[in-house]
Amino acid sequence: MNQLAASESLYLKQHADNPINWNKWSKKALQQSISEDKLIVLSIGYAACHWCHVMEKETFSDNHVAEIMNKHFISIKVDREEQPAVDHVYMDFLLETKGHGGWPLNCVLLPGGKPIYAGTYFKKEQWIQLLSRFYVMYNDNPKKIEAIALDVVEQINYREEDETGYEKFVSKDSFSDWLPFLDQVNGGLKHPQKFPMPTVLNFFISLKENSWKKFVDLTLSRMLHRGLYDQLDGGFFRYCVDQYWHIPHFEKMLYDNAQMLSVLSNFDLFNGERRYEKVVSKSIDYLFSHFFDTFFSSSIDADNVDGEGMYYVFSPKEINSNLSLKQQKQFEEYYLGYENKIWEGSWHLHGNFADISSSKLAIEKELRLIRNTRDKPAIDNKKICSWNAMMVIALIDSAVAYKNTKWKNKGEKLLSDMVDLFLYESTCYRLVYANSKVTGCLEDYAWIISAMLKVGSVTNAGYWHELAIRWIDIAINLFYDNDKRLFVFSNTKELYKKKFEVEDQVIPSSNSVMAYNLQVLYGITQNNKYQELALEMYSVVANKAQKWLPNYANWMFVNSKFKASKKKVVLNNVDFLEICDFIHATKGKISTFCLEKESLITLFNLKYDRAIKNIYVCDEWACLKPVQSIEEAVKLSNENN
Repeated sequence: MNQLAASESLYLKQHADNPINWNKWSKKALQQSISEDKLIVLSIGYAACHWCHVMEKETFSDNHVAEIMNKHFISIKVDREEQPAVDHVYMDFLLETKGHGGWPLNCVLLPGGKPIYAGTYFKKEQWIQLLSRFYVMYNDNPKKIEAIALDVVEQINYREEDETGYEKFVSKDSFSDWLPFLDQVNGGLKHPQKFPMPTVLNFFISLKENSWKKFVDLTLSRMLHRGLYDQLDGGFFRYCVDQYWHIPHFEKMLYDNAQMLSVLSNFDLFNGERRYEKVVSKSIDYLFSHFFDTFFSSSIDADNVDGEGMYYVFSPKEINSNLSLKQQKQFEEYYLGYENKIWEGSWHLHGNFADISSSKLAIEKELRLIRNTRDKPAIDNKKICSWNAMMVIALIDSAVAYKNTKWKNKGEKLLSDMVDLFLYESTCYRLVYANSKVTGCLEDYAWIISAMLKVGSVTNAGYWHELAIRWIDIAINLFYDNDKRLFVFSNTKELYKKKFEVEDQVIPSSNSVMAYNLQVLYGITQNNKYQELALEMYSVVANKAQKWLPNYANWMFVNSKFKASKKKVVLNNVDFLEICDFIHATKGKISTFCLEKESLITLFNLKYDRAIKNIYVCDEWACLKPVQSIEEAVKLSNENN
């Protein structure tokens, strides 16, 4: 019997009508595979995934496929956004055995959960052949299959252990070090598909060498003028399917959009520009109008009823029927930029985001009218703790870069609402559905703490940093592994191995985010435990970080940030726009804390005065006599920095 109809996950509901006896991930389903001595089919995806939809329609809706799976296998369906720990563990196996990954992630497991085989999308005939082969092999000689699977798992574990080491961490910040990884023609990393990789870009933005500014300039220009950016509505697609940033995979994810807002804002802050303010503003408006309902939803589908990307593209017939001859020529000029070839009979818009001429705005209005006649792609309304925390950080970064008090207030309000919904006693929830809750993993704890630190940098530092200290102590107690000297991703007992997420991907690794949190909190508390844990984490990943630089970009960013300056500034009775002035003048390199109350935190203790504007400039161990103006604070901060 298919168990997914009662699920609150949109992705699982999308498979509720399959004739397959899908189970949700649970100890009960794993035990059933052992008691019935059946292999497990584990299929993992998410609601906005195009190829997940294709496989659901072509394969999992087929009665013959269902007959094989129901008779010979225990079938488990997982929403990767709901159960990221499950996804991480089996995606690691796929990457180790195939060298590449993606979704849907489809695995064959031994009874109990050890993997034998993993792949991504399968056509129906391929899937039937695969299942039949593994059923016959297991039925004929189960001990042999078990031995093979155990050997593969042991080899992977050995390689993972062999790559760890305890030595000094080095941030590779020379352009020459990164050259093998960089596409200097199209921007971004060298890859046949182009992902925005905001973690890498944030590290590059922080570096002084002029080559970095030119490269980030190139990359952002390609993203925004070509296919990754939605020229009409705003917001960013997940990635482009080609190396030229022409055609995106049309799903929109909250984590991409939040991080790209931070990238654009940080670029302008660091370089003293307002080049991307229009893109940031348009995208924030888009996210609030399309993603937001008290909290931000996780994603918007790549497909509508007409197929992948059909909501976003425009056919020549539509253009010719709805625009005047003059406007048709202007459309070509504005939106059919560099090598913008027709895609599946339609145009995907490229263009100059900075052009707000009246003629272009008039065409935009017509294009929106066309787009609004179409069925909209589905929105996955699940509210994920970590991704909403990224959006808090994005709003504060944007508010600071463009001195926008409204965005600052929205960021703090979102975080306050998150505290009320996602945090309870000593548990951080990842998801809070109408009728159930999903306990958070390290990612959720790490990001909500990081959001507290970000908001506390510009307002209510006492409250937010006291809360951050409480929750980092909870996270250390729950997740820190003394043997590995890292934080485990999840304490889920049903997984066949522990997962320690250290490699930065599109989202920074949860361990690198925790390293950042620990360093910030050490700086204000002088609690040596925080510093010791962070330094141990760096030493563990040091070896691997030298081999594949992009996968350790956030580690390098955090390491560089805290080596560059130990100075901190505590501001008392200073308004938000003045704080922005200070951050702009110091290019965001010096940590700020805007105090609103008495606090026993070491750095804040005895610095609050309700009646007087005081600004304390501090180094690692002591604070100077307070000054009363931003200009004086900037001067003191820049001395010997």
